[in-house]
Amino acid sequence: MSSLPRAVNLERLLTERILLPDAAMRTMIQRARLAEEDYRGARFRDWTRELRGNNDLLSLTQARLIRDIHTQYLQAGADIIETNTFNSTAIALADYGMESLARELNRATERIPSASITKEPSAELKPNQKDSDSLPPYGVLDPLIEALVDLSLPPPAAARRAGVAIGLARDTARRIDHNEYKRRQMPPGPKVTARGFGEGRRYPIAQKFST
Repeated sequence: MSSLPRAVNLERLLTERILLPDAAMRTMIQRARLAEEDYRGARFRDWTRELRGNNDLLSLTQARLIRDIHTQYLQAGADIIETNTFNSTAIALADYGMESLARELNRATERIPSASITKEPSAELKPNQKDSDSLPPYGVLDPLIEALVDLSLPPPAAARRAGVAIGLARDTARRIDHNEYKRRQMPPGPKVTARGFGEGRRYPIAQKFST
């Protein structure tokens, strides 16, 4: 997609709603508590200068970490993702003796957010794990979850409403009940669907009554 259609699309979205940007990339990187060897990676293991603090370099040596940070912001509802760019200029990189890497770093930081958006959904339970390994496509799963949770339908009725096999509906209901303990560990939050999916799913904190 060229820059012009993206700009036009951005202007259109801004007329429709408030767009949320992501937050502090540096803070998220600091939470990872990376050591010098993490910054170096295999490629720069023998670099003659200290590299800890060169956060832009992480787009090459810890690309998965940067991608996961972008993904966390997207999952939190961010509409606009910034690149992991702090000092990817030849002048700034001179402190690390990496002037020649300026173009490569900028290219890498540009690609990673796109990969976060197009990456197939995954709970990251193991290397290369994808949600589709054990779940149907979300276009199939979403209406089934709505029927089972929001509408409290039993599996047979949920299967008919969602247009799926009864076996899938029963298996999905089993998975939901099996993971109830995870929802009970969640802090209270605002309910944005017909029925709360966290602690309030069984014990609503507030209820709207008709008069």
